[in-house]
Amino acid sequence: MIFFQSLRILIRRVLGVYLKLRYNTGVKQFRIFAIVFGCIITVIVLGLNAFGAFHSFEDWTIDLRFRYGRWEIEDPGQQIALVAIDDPSLDTIGRWPWKRSLLAQATDEMVRAGATTIAYDILFTEPEEGTTGDQLLANALRQSNAVIALSTREESPLNADWETPVGQAQLAAFTTAVEAGIDRDINVIIAQAGLNDFYKAKVLQRPGAMKGLAAWLSLERLRDQGKLPKTQKDFNILMLGGSIHENNLGEISERTTLEGVWKRGESWRAVESKFVADATSKGTPQDMPPILLIAQAAKAVGVSSAENDGFGGKLRRISPYFPSDYGLAPQFGLAAALTFQGQTVKDAVLGERQLQLNEFAIPIRDGKVLVDWGTQLLPGYGTTQGRNATVGMGRLIEQARERAKLEKQNARLRELGMQIAFPEQTKPDQANPISKSGEKVLTASALGKTPEWFEKASLQEIKTEFEELWSLYKDNVDDPDLTQAEVQLVAGLKEWFKAEEAMQEGTAALASGDMELRNILGGKLVFVGFTATGAMADVIPTIFGSRTPGVLVHIAMADMVLNKRALEFAPDWIGTVALIVLGLVSTLTAARFGAGIGACVVFFVLSAFVGMLGVVAFDQGEWIFPMAAPVTSGVGAWIVTTVAVAVITQREKQRVTRQFRARVSPELVEMLAKDPNALSMGGVEREATILFGDLAGFTTISEVLGGPAVVSTLNLYMGAMTKELTARRAYVNKFLGDGILAFWSAFGEEPEQGRLSIEAALACQKAVNEIGKRPDRQGLPLVSLRLGMATGKVVIGDCGAPPDLNDYTMIGDSGNLAARLESANKQFGSAILIDGRTAELSKGSGLALLSLGRVVVVGQTIPIDVFEVCLEDDPTSRIEVTETMVRLFTARKFDECRASLANLQKTLPGSKKLVHAFMDALDNPEDLRDGVLRLRAK
Repeated sequence: MIFFQSLRILIRRVLGVYLKLRYNTGVKQFRIFAIVFGCIITVIVLGLNAFGAFHSFEDWTIDLRFRYGRWEIEDPGQQIALVAIDDPSLDTIGRWPWKRSLLAQATDEMVRAGATTIAYDILFTEPEEGTTGDQLLANALRQSNAVIALSTREESPLNADWETPVGQAQLAAFTTAVEAGIDRDINVIIAQAGLNDFYKAKVLQRPGAMKGLAAWLSLERLRDQGKLPKTQKDFNILMLGGSIHENNLGEISERTTLEGVWKRGESWRAVESKFVADATSKGTPQDMPPILLIAQAAKAVGVSSAENDGFGGKLRRISPYFPSDYGLAPQFGLAAALTFQGQTVKDAVLGERQLQLNEFAIPIRDGKVLVDWGTQLLPGYGTTQGRNATVGMGRLIEQARERAKLEKQNARLRELGMQIAFPEQTKPDQANPISKSGEKVLTASALGKTPEWFEKASLQEIKTEFEELWSLYKDNVDDPDLTQAEVQLVAGLKEWFKAEEAMQEGTAALASGDMELRNILGGKLVFVGFTATGAMADVIPTIFGSRTPGVLVHIAMADMVLNKRALEFAPDWIGTVALIVLGLVSTLTAARFGAGIGACVVFFVLSAFVGMLGVVAFDQGEWIFPMAAPVTSGVGAWIVTTVAVAVITQREKQRVTRQFRARVSPELVEMLAKDPNALSMGGVEREATILFGDLAGFTTISEVLGGPAVVSTLNLYMGAMTKELTARRAYVNKFLGDGILAFWSAFGEEPEQGRLSIEAALACQKAVNEIGKRPDRQGLPLVSLRLGMATGKVVIGDCGAPPDLNDYTMIGDSGNLAARLESANKQFGSAILIDGRTAELSKGSGLALLSLGRVVVVGQTIPIDVFEVCLEDDPTSRIEVTETMVRLFTARKFDECRASLANLQKTLPGSKKLVHAFMDALDNPEDLRDGVLRLRAK
């Protein structure tokens, strides 16, 4: 609230400063206003970033960098493999859960394939009843350097209500009451505990579970006090109120609960040495260890739980350690990697900002590690390059079954061999039967082999003996003279050779499978986990999708440890500096350039920032620089500044159009609308041609017409003159009663202002004359127009009391001179007078000008060149005679000048005023001194 109040005050002050700058400086003021708005947006983004508003957005940018910002292939498959419980495995073996004897067989196959460490991302929190599967699996795990998963925060009868002070007190009372006799009726226990109605209702919802929870809390309390019972029987006696009848223990319904609690405690104590000791570590009653047999067989244990965080509910960070009542339990992937390296969790030093491993540290932020996803996880996830690092669990079990099948075939071959070599019907005195030909039948015994030899000999040795025996009969197997014993011998040999051939094929296939598994698993850290997609799927949202197998999270964590790969966050101040710099750069760019060029520049700057710090630093330097807030600052500042410039520009265009559309030509209005900066609000000095005009005789018309007709008549004349002036790019500045003020170069240098001003003056004269000739003006006094024009340096800008009362006008001596020249027309009897600079600028235009020599106008002391603009009906003779007279006066040939003036007055009576002006000068000694005409009356 304070922040937004301060922002409102800031904006109000900015508006005040803007209005002051807008009318009192010569810079592009409205752009300053836009710049201030852009800076405000930068400040707002800075404030939001300080409050963590961009955390989710930043997470999204990190996801993009992981997916698209890495060019080098990072392959954990070189040291890590996955045995997947996948859909094909479930199709082959059957629905989960499988018998643990099958898992034991698969574990043996992994060991045989050379797996260095096997990490089971499978929970073994419950025993397999009625089988020896647990023992078989434990035996296999002991040979495999196994890491087993822990379960944390499983379903519990507790909820937040039990975490309150009242709930804790009620739970303690309930636990004490349960210790007095767990076998009692739940209502009796509740009454003894004195539970209120609220917690009584909660206990009655799940009475059995609450008894089990109380038994576990009691066991943990005894362990903390150093009073742990030595046997389960002692624990049972304690929970039954201190007495037990051994004979009727089986009749107690809570017997299974007490056994489960005791075994759970034994399991925790079995894995306690695999944790990091921490006296402050506290777990929850729902944390579950593996069963005792599995816990004792495990080399290490780790927590497989993972929580989603940030934008989109994806997992990006994970705790390296999890608190439990027995110490800090390592994350599953971390435990597996350490075990694979021959280390324990005690070799990893946990600090506030990093996890220090052997010659490598993993940064920690807010207690968690950012998962450094590799570009290649395992086949099917991320970018792959064809490396085979995954095998289905069903494939291992099938390999074990083939191995067992071959072992049975081997036993069968030996049994068949014994039957061939030593037929059951052969009696001791008939060891060497006689054939019909009188020759002895050559059996194995006849070859000198004993049963003991057959038991010890290899199949190849037996085969060699049988091949030698077969060689005696292979050519006469169909001989009718063969005895019954010989026929049986030949048939037995055929059967043995056929079975042996089948076994050789099976052995070759098994050896090929072993080789394949050795290539995949040999020397590696092997994870076992679910990738199946069915109801039993263990999936979690990650950057690779909403159903990423959870085991891949542990693989990524292990990969970070094994390959010494971890991302470091840039210091927070870098993000702040980048935010401010990009905001200012975008603001100034948008204010300085148009929307198109500004967008290109800002896009280039932001692209360079994202490319260098967002991609290159991420991929090559393993650094994470903040992107969300700086880019938002840059884009936001550019958008707001661009919009502000557009809005203010549009308002300036509208103001210019309103102010000048009746004072300048439409083309000039359009130019001003496109570039309002042409208006010199603060005042700028430039050369301009100023025109003053006055309607001579209008006072007489006013006396005749009176009232509104005067205004209508004045508007008629002024409208006509304005039209002619604006058509020639003049700015009509003021209407001074029956006078008019206009000037050129109002909004920029006008190179043709000399010619345009004279043409405009002639056009105005013509327009006024034509109005006087209109039928509706007949009978009214004639109106004539006197015009004076001068060119020189003036200051042009808004004058008055801006912004409420102002006038865009000019100030300077040239304006005064133009007014004096307009008045001088009365002395010279002329219609249009201009100064020498205006005449100079009109050279080459073909306009007729009559020089009146050097003149000092009323109110000034410096002589100037004055020219009369000749009208269309001026006789050539007047122009020639007048020019001659002026030259004589200027050359101070005054006598000749008098004669010329007399001739001029005689031949051109209309030049009476001009003649009088020069005659007065000839009578004035001051004028005779330098040939300069000095006017002494307006």
